[in-house]
Amino acid sequence: MQDARVEPLAAPELNQALAGGVLDVIVNFEPFVGAAVANGFGVRWKGGDEIHPNHMIGALVYSASFAADQAAARAFMVAYVRAARDYNDALNKNQGRDDFYEILTRYSTVKDPAVIARMILPGIAPEPRVNVDSVQKDVAGFIEMGTIPGPVDLSAIIDNSFVDYAAQRLGPYR
Repeated sequence: MQDARVEPLAAPELNQALAGGVLDVIVNFEPFVGAAVANGFGVRWKGGDEIHPNHMIGALVYSASFAADQAAARAFMVAYVRAARDYNDALNKNQGRDDFYEILTRYSTVKDPAVIARMILPGIAPEPRVNVDSVQKDVAGFIEMGTIPGPVDLSAIIDNSFVDYAAQRLGPYR
């Protein structure tokens, strides 16, 4: 039995390698996963949310100068949280889905609403606070691998106050 070999390739190249039989397994993202399935050369096994539930993949980061402008930073977060709620409504409640698809086709590189409709889009929390436990687990893993030297004071770098403000302004998500 041969050991696994990791090949760093760009997303489109991953699909080409899978389709050509050069690779047996790939980790990719939409719309490439949907294209592999639709074109019959791939089968979706699991998404990252299924493999690693509640993992914090990314976060919205303000620059120090933007965060210092409390009025602008708060207004932006209110708009962002409102958009996150509209996103959830479109995907999970079918409220405004046609408008959502139209916006995505207008402003993204995916111009076919049918492609967007078959994509499994990432989850965005309607109150997108940083998942501190998830980040702490990642930090512990980085320390164990030796990629960072030691503990990180997450309270010094994670600030959910702008999301808290937006949620208070907008009220509970329903």
